Amino acid sequence: MNLLYLLVSLAGIVVLAGLNRLLLKTRAPLLHQAMAQALLELDEPTLRLRRFCGDGRSGLAEAGDGRLFAIAVSGDRLVARALGPANLAAAGYHDGCLSLRLHDYGFRGVKLRLGPDEAALWLGLLGALKPRSDERR
Repeated sequence: MNLLYLLVSLAGIVVLAGLNRLLLKTRAPLLHQAMAQALLELDEPTLRLRRFCGDGRSGLAEAGDGRLFAIAVSGDRLVARALGPANLAAAGYHDGCLSLRLHDYGFRGVKLRLGPDEAALWLGLLGALKPRSDERR
């Protein structure tokens, strides 16, 4: 009898999830340069992107004035964070994957599959954001 209740419960969950998807049509957006541009223009209408790299789920963007942004899909929305010395915890390239970690706990880490040349370009840009010590030796 317990197995029957389990199967009926699982079937009910599948039906509810299917109805949710069908009726609400919630789909995760696919991130590309035009979407990133539109998202960043919401806060600053004059902002223009100079560079963008992304894999559909997350990306990095450089504005015309040199500011860097991390952009990611979160649920059915896009989320962007300006990158700077205060919120960039780590950036690295390993096994063909550029990864970023932020101090912002509400923003998941960014991982992008990039070639070595493109990764070196972005790591150079991100390296300029690392906080520098005021200590003199």
